[in-house]
Amino acid sequence: MKLAHSIKFLLAGTAIVVAGFAAANAIGNVSRVRNPVLAAMVAPTDGRVLANLSDAKVQARLAKNRPGEEPPPLAAEAREALRLEPLNSIALRLLALDYERRDRIASTRKLIGLSEAVSRRDGATQLWLIMDSAKRRDVNAFVRHADILLRTQPEAGPTIAPILNQAMEDPAFRQAMLPYVRKKSPWIPNYLNFASTNARRPDAFSKLMRASGGVPDGPARQETETNLLRRLVDLGLPDEALSFFPLMKGSQARIVDTLIFSRASTDPKFAPIAWEALSPNATVATFDEERGNRFSLNVVASSGERGIVARKMLSLKPGSYRFFQNVAMATAGDRYPFAGWRLRCVDAEASQPIWRSTGDWQPVGKRWSAGPTVPASCPVQMLEFEVSGGLAGEGIELSIASVELQRTGAAAHPTASRSGTGR
Repeated sequence: MKLAHSIKFLLAGTAIVVAGFAAANAIGNVSRVRNPVLAAMVAPTDGRVLANLSDAKVQARLAKNRPGEEPPPLAAEAREALRLEPLNSIALRLLALDYERRDRIASTRKLIGLSEAVSRRDGATQLWLIMDSAKRRDVNAFVRHADILLRTQPEAGPTIAPILNQAMEDPAFRQAMLPYVRKKSPWIPNYLNFASTNARRPDAFSKLMRASGGVPDGPARQETETNLLRRLVDLGLPDEALSFFPLMKGSQARIVDTLIFSRASTDPKFAPIAWEALSPNATVATFDEERGNRFSLNVVASSGERGIVARKMLSLKPGSYRFFQNVAMATAGDRYPFAGWRLRCVDAEASQPIWRSTGDWQPVGKRWSAGPTVPASCPVQMLEFEVSGGLAGEGIELSIASVELQRTGAAAHPTASRSGTGR
């Protein structure tokens, strides 16, 4: 169970009392009036005003404390506020904090429970309950209180989202999250979008999305899906990427293994399972529609520039292949320009290419050449197009009309063809 460890990791080096309420203070002055000192001058015998003022003083004193120092005494002020107004969630929470510093945890939990019963909108109370649930390894309570806090205090998102991300690796946490994702609690879309780029284990996040039936509909859905898919591939998790891909809105299974340049297979929403054009530094690469549903890969690279300008993930069967490309246009200077294809395995470790094309991109026209031999240990591959503008002069400009990898021998089975069909 990683939940308690996650909280400890995020709040390491700080006592839970200080960290909890300092974090609550950072959330945005939760449960306090804007100017408690002025309010106390106007209504000095109002229990809620007194509790607000006491809370503000506590936060100010906590902010000045050094690690290891005792928190300030709270009981007298909290009891006076409760005398003036018994149903006072802030005062109950402050009194609970005083019991906690004296290690009276049962009384602390009782008073915190009363504070929540009076008002679920006290952010510091909910934050305490979140951390206490983590210590007790109660994932359902942990998520329930996080939901309450994020519903009532949306500004708490930056504080709570990293804690949720740390807990994502725990299967029990993902199970507890399912109802909130499925019913799309108000904070869920923003959190999922954050997690798609910040989750330490994107495969764990993907498992949550798959268990819930996919990313919920909404304005952030496309961005969340694309971010997650790209992270899964880039971190060498192709199996999880292929499992998540069918749940993406508008995904088409046929683009997984095709090399055709079409509207669907060059849709950036699905990159890099679909073709992805990259433009490093002063290089520009685009997929442009030529006629009908036929697209071409167009590249312009200045001299001195070199990099990967296009890529696509594949799942080629083991065996030997031959390679075809149709170069529609090519111009370049005379100082060592280069353009060539390479294939590498997609796995958790950065892999060296298992094949490189000869780099023959002139003259313009269609050409077959020797392709890669794919080993059984390489079930998922990335085909990449690398371009260099040379050392000086005009650079290089290319237009690639089509490419194809065809398995040789009796089991020949093309991954793409010029007629527009794929396997």
